[in-house]
Amino acid sequence: MTIHFEASIEGTLLRCRAWGSDDDLEDVKRYGLAIITACSEGDCDKALLDERELKYDLSISDTFKLAEYYSNQMQKLLPKVIKTAIVCDREFMKEAGFWENTSANRGLNVKVFTSTDSAAQWLDG
Repeated sequence: MTIHFEASIEGTLLRCRAWGSDDDLEDVKRYGLAIITACSEGDCDKALLDERELKYDLSISDTFKLAEYYSNQMQKLLPKVIKTAIVCDREFMKEAGFWENTSANRGLNVKVFTSTDSAAQWLDG
């Protein structure tokens, strides 16, 4: 299955809802690159990604590669680090926590949540 998503910009915030499955590294790269590009074009400094309907199914090694890829793409395409809150299903918090740590180690400002309210509060803080 592939990742499907819809995104909109509200001021300097990019909102995105994603669903499907992230079981293909190249598909996940395309999804992330679309988010990075939308942030760049919309001059966003924050992103709220609602991924509660997205099944996390990447391997640990692909997740590691993905963080490096996103870090490189953001450095090329964005003049600033985007504060990104990802909301996922509780079932995938272990995978999301690994993603958060791996991303932070690559210079990305990402935090994962299971509640959109908590995510929004963190973004506004």
